Amino acid sequence: MTDKQRNQGEGNKEADRRYREKAQDFAETADVEKKAREAAKDVKDPEQPLTSEEKAGRDRAAEFDPRVHDAGKKTR
Repeated sequence: MTDKQRNQGEGNKEADRRYREKAQDFAETADVEKKAREAAKDVKDPEQPLTSEEKAGRDRAAEFDPRVHDAGKKTR
């Protein structure tokens, strides 16, 4: 097993370093405002009805949302 393939356990420091370098490079060189406008086009209008998958995901997430349920009690 080579060093590049070595299991680093929980938390791959090499992958983390590469990710941070690329994220920093993107933030410094990309037209972030343009990317934000492009991304906003992909955000679904909140007035549109949810698909069955979206509704199922939001319903499941609401189970654990303390703003949805009294005093943060988890319901199952």
